[in-house]
Amino acid sequence: MVRILFVDDEPMVLDGIRRMLIGQRREWEMQFAISGDVALQVCANSPVDVIVTDMRMPDMDGATLLERVAQLYPDMIRVVLSGHSEMEAALRALNVAHQYLTKPCEGPLLLQTVRDAIHLRERLTNDRVRQLANRLGGLPSAPATFTRINRLLADPSSSLADVARAISEDPALTGKVLHLANSAFFGKAHQATSLQAATALLGVDAIRHLVLTAEVFDALPLSKSARGMSMEALQKHSSLVAHIASSLEPEAPWRDDAFAAGLLHDIGVLVLAARMPDEFDQIQLFVEAGAVRSEVERAMLGVDHAEIAGYLLALWGLPGQIIDAVVSHVNFHPEGLGDLTVASAVSVADILARELDGLRCGAGCSPDDERWNRWREVARLATQQEAA
Repeated sequence: MVRILFVDDEPMVLDGIRRMLIGQRREWEMQFAISGDVALQVCANSPVDVIVTDMRMPDMDGATLLERVAQLYPDMIRVVLSGHSEMEAALRALNVAHQYLTKPCEGPLLLQTVRDAIHLRERLTNDRVRQLANRLGGLPSAPATFTRINRLLADPSSSLADVARAISEDPALTGKVLHLANSAFFGKAHQATSLQAATALLGVDAIRHLVLTAEVFDALPLSKSARGMSMEALQKHSSLVAHIASSLEPEAPWRDDAFAAGLLHDIGVLVLAARMPDEFDQIQLFVEAGAVRSEVERAMLGVDHAEIAGYLLALWGLPGQIIDAVVSHVNFHPEGLGDLTVASAVSVADILARELDGLRCGAGCSPDDERWNRWREVARLATQQEAA
């Protein structure tokens, strides 16, 4: 049974959570703590799978508690509850929380968030993924510039100018930021001639995601003998998927997350090519013969590249919705698709990008209906913008 710990210094709040989740008693063992110190005692007495903590508490606030938990129990999934007036403290938890919730939080949202957290933990503790990670010789740590920019963004005294200065120390990354800011994707009216202007135009989330992706590709250099693998082609495909995914529903609140997940959706392929070149070459032989990559990977390795990517991104503390989109894109089936989410937008974008490149589209090709035809036009325009 999954064990979940809720932490809040107000007993009435804990009672409310207990009542909201009473229907989960058969699935979850729920514990409640009125302070950070009590929460740490509970964790020391018996294993906890998920911790959900309020941010503003006396003596030890939620950010400090999650920092301690991350050090002592790295496999525990960490969820933070934060009010709008607690933004400074919430930003401090940026690198130690897997999921964020805004107070007051409705029961269905809390329930779904905890379920997502449980699924994330199952992925983190998947024995097959852990075993493969060991064979990979260890996965790379969160990239340095990405970590530094996260820290700058978490510091209320920092500004976008500080972020721009950090980016400017990497000439290649500077070029990528300026190129994206001045691309047709952002409209011809927007021209950013300085790094600070480009940073302001793209915004915090896009900068963070762009930096992470650029550093991931740099941290995993390919062997020259990697069969049929082109870093340039992989980056181009990932960028196109990101642009398509974030353009399918222009007003959707999840656009930034879809863009990030699109950029990162195939980094598991890169991990295998860089760290297991012999196995990767064998997989490529089957892919070139017409087999589906993820199916060959599971047959040979026990896991696929999407699961590997999800494990890596979870270790780095990326949001669960981005991780889920990366993991699920290899098992997507277009039939019966409902409203778009981050995950389905990335999967749709991946199929459309592959269709445009004349590549096999994996689990299923797109239907020929009005909605998909509209999305094909979005993909075509995104391809033109990428080339501009």
